Amino acid sequence: MNKDSDSIGRKNPEGYTDLTPYDALTKRERHDAYYRKLGREDALRMEDAIRRAKAIFSAAGFRAVGRIRLQNVRTGKIYE
Repeated sequence: MNKDSDSIGRKNPEGYTDLTPYDALTKRERHDAYYRKLGREDALRMEDAIRRAKAIFSAAGFRAVGRIRLQNVRTGKIYE
């Protein structure tokens, strides 16, 4: 076991191996990475939706002249 891995919580203050805090932090890091990835995917889908909407407007003889605001149904986040 390398010394760096011990510094992130594999050992308790008495020096005994205690993986509970380490496992919790590792799980949290995976959770955060998953949601960062979802955020990127949501942003890409939002950009694609706006591009498609603009193409539909153009085909109908219109164009967007102001900001288009979208709200993610799953997260509630508003993109402006």
